[in-house]
Amino acid sequence: MNVLLKYTYQSISHNNGMSLLEQLNKLLGKDFEKYIFFYSLRNHGSIKDIPVTEMIYIHSKLMIIDDEKVLIGSANINDRSMLGTRDSEFALIIEEQNKIDSIMDGNKYMASNYAKSLRKHLMAEHLGKDVNDKILDDPLKEDLWKEIRSQAKVNAAIYSEIFDCFPDNKFKNFTDFNKRKIIKTEEDKEELKKKYNENISGIIGHIIEYPIDFLQNEELKIDFFSKENFVPERSFT
Repeated sequence: MNVLLKYTYQSISHNNGMSLLEQLNKLLGKDFEKYIFFYSLRNHGSIKDIPVTEMIYIHSKLMIIDDEKVLIGSANINDRSMLGTRDSEFALIIEEQNKIDSIMDGNKYMASNYAKSLRKHLMAEHLGKDVNDKILDDPLKEDLWKEIRSQAKVNAAIYSEIFDCFPDNKFKNFTDFNKRKIIKTEEDKEELKKKYNENISGIIGHIIEYPIDFLQNEELKIDFFSKENFVPERSFT
């Protein structure tokens, strides 16, 4: 786990001033929060009548630009994918000629049929909406982004309350993390099921806020005897 956490959080939020968000904070102050957001997807269900949850791991990479172009594939924006001499990653750009009447930031706009349709279907799935919901038509509509931010925050809070799951911003260090409730007894299971049944209806869609402050007070390291210590660091970058 430490390897994944180390490189994830070094890239995103805490890396002695060198992470993406730390750099943006230096340039823009708290205004950077108006322009960049980190979200993830989480799901829930039951195994042998016991409620469970897990983050949804997505390997594919996707960028939809202005409802016009789609960049999709497995390639990462790093040396491993982009040098052409390391991983055999692949991505392609889809730029459709078929344009449709649309709206962008409240104004009339000619969008790509494929790009807009793909964006709406993904947003509908993540937000638990019908794909034809009008709020999805304009990707820059303030009401849409308010709903995305609100539902992601609500979903994350409910998951945290029900499951005491991780990663979670309430765990700033390993001491806090190790105090989280572990389901062991029948009484624990019944309490979990009660919480689940009482609160799960508040979770809509799959989107959650990504916990960028998880373990922010820890210096994440790779264990000395871990196999990753015997692999050059460039293998991870």
